[in-house]
Amino acid sequence: MRTNVEDELTKFYEPFFPDNKETRNFIEKCYEMSNPLPRRIINNVHRLISIGEAAAIGRGGHGIQMAHFVICIEAIFHLLNPDEDIEKVNRLGRIKFFFEEFTKSTR
Repeated sequence: MRTNVEDELTKFYEPFFPDNKETRNFIEKCYEMSNPLPRRIINNVHRLISIGEAAAIGRGGHGIQMAHFVICIEAIFHLLNPDEDIEKVNRLGRIKFFFEEFTKSTR
C-alpha cells in the first residue's frame, strides 16, 4: 500500500527518471537501505525545494528564495558530512563551490 509520502516523493522525483516505475524503485531502495542517510537526503531535498518554491511566490520573492537555497546547500553538505565541526567550516567557500560545481552550463 502506498502512502501519501510515497505519492508526494514520486510526483516530485518523477521528472528526473524515465518513468513512474523507475522513480518508485529509486524511492523504495532509499527507504529499504539499512543506512538512513539516503532516505534522509531524498526527504530533505523534497522538503527544502518545495518550501523554496513556495517562498518565491510569497512576499520577498527572490531574496527569500536565495536565502532558503543557501540554507538548503548547508543542510545537504551537513547531511553528507555529519561528523564535521560546523564552527570550522568555510561556509562561504562551500556555497561558492556548490554554485560553481552544480550550476555549470551544459553548452
